[in-house]
Amino acid sequence: GSSGAAADHAFRLRYEALRALLDRNGTVLQLMADLAADLDHLPHQHPRIRRPVLRLLDETLLMAQELNLVAGDRYVRLYAVLGRLRAETRAVLREAPAAGDRPLSVTLDDAAALQPELVGDKAAFVALLRPLLPGHVPAGFVLTTAAYELFLRETGVAEKARLLLQDVEFSSDRARPAALGRTLVDAIMRAPLPGPIGEAIERAAAGVGGAPPSLWAVRSSALGEGGRLSFAGQFESQLHVPAAELASAYRAVVASRFHERALRYRIHCGAREIDTPMAVLFMPMVEARFAGVVEPEEAPQAVD
Repeated sequence: GSSGAAADHAFRLRYEALRALLDRNGTVLQLMADLAADLDHLPHQHPRIRRPVLRLLDETLLMAQELNLVAGDRYVRLYAVLGRLRAETRAVLREAPAAGDRPLSVTLDDAAALQPELVGDKAAFVALLRPLLPGHVPAGFVLTTAAYELFLRETGVAEKARLLLQDVEFSSDRARPAALGRTLVDAIMRAPLPGPIGEAIERAAAGVGGAPPSLWAVRSSALGEGGRLSFAGQFESQLHVPAAELASAYRAVVASRFHERALRYRIHCGAREIDTPMAVLFMPMVEARFAGVVEPEEAPQAVD
């Protein structure tokens, strides 16, 4: 009768809603997996992040609707929760991205050289020592994390890294990460240096106190390199570099960011690429008057 037809229709509706819910759950899980990989390399305001996040908001709202169809509206309170989350998420996505006028280079005497997010931990510490030890810490300059981001973006290496390093298993697969690291290093070493970066190197090198040094030390200064993540021995240092080869030395230090050992270390420590950008410190080579190694005192022996 009519009651049987109504019951059959209700059952069919709930069955179709359940199928749709399960299908949508798979879509949402895939969106989240893709976002997790992309957030390693891209800021949250980037269109590649914003678009899937907005879709994720829509998909979860539809999942709540389908769940209520299956469960007879037992979870209607989800709508209010999701509404609040949607508003908060959209507000975050509307935030202005980081200022695009960050300098490509700063001297160690600039106030900005004390900002680790701009010059990395190592360079910020050297800049802090300059006024504390006058005459003992050479002048120098830093190509900032803004220059690093510009280099990777303009040469296409950032996009290549995002694609190649997605879903790479570093713990069990040894050959593939090594090959991907070599690919990225080769891409960096072959890439033409963007004009603004080359100009920043020439201008900053010429402005370092008195006559420009004939030989330079070019060293990494990654964000986080002096903190919980030491990155000790992971990156290249270029020593005795002639002024004419500073651009090549910069490229080599940046490329060391993607050596297999550095990639493995960063991923093992749970550090995202976007959270540990590379600045590069340039200082004149100086003749050392003293050298030595600080040895810790021997620990006292335990007595039984």
